[in-house]
Amino acid sequence: MQAQSSEINRVPTLNISWDESKISIKNLATNLGNGNPSIEVMTGPAGSINVSTHMLKSEEVKIVASRIREELSKARV
Repeated sequence: MQAQSSEINRVPTLNISWDESKISIKNLATNLGNGNPSIEVMTGPAGSINVSTHMLKSEEVKIVASRIREELSKARV
């Protein structure tokens, strides 16, 4: 059976954007990648990042959200 195009590659993704004058996408991605735990993000459209839930365990959701919030909060000051 061949899959319909609307049935394949659907992965919930969160797109996050912010004021880049506070922290650049590159710096945020680097900080998240070098942090503990290491979190890899993809660059999204118009100055944003995408966080994919593919391969993410349910207990890891709050950890990822907390780390992103931590890095964005540091940039706020």
